[in-house]
Amino acid sequence: LTPRQNTPTTAQTPLLSCLDYSRIANLSTVGSNSSYRSPFYHLSKTGSMYDNQMFSAAIAALPPLMMDVQLNARCGNLSQVAIVEAARNLTNGTVLQFDGVPVMGIKAGVEVVVIVSAIVVLFFGVW
Repeated sequence: LTPRQNTPTTAQTPLLSCLDYSRIANLSTVGSNSSYRSPFYHLSKTGSMYDNQMFSAAIAALPPLMMDVQLNARCGNLSQVAIVEAARNLTNGTVLQFDGVPVMGIKAGVEVVVIVSAIVVLFFGVW
């Protein structure tokens, strides 16, 4: 038996595409903001545990990409684009692939006064 004469190959890091950078930036933006993450969890069919793992991986992968000068020169600052577009999409009722996201709001009408008054009467009535 004779050993093979192979030239050792150097391990190079794979070249990250702009599409991958954009996907990671979008997932990281949605995963790190509860206003985006909540509707996504509500509409997703895969379950929040798997979605959370996906968001956590993207959040962990984004900082090195943001600091990569060559990647940002080639693709632009896609993390900033993701932040701006996520806000615009939520205003239009879209979070990632889900359309028709209901606009969440806090009621501040007469019913709030009635509810708070009832709670105050209940607490002071018991005392």
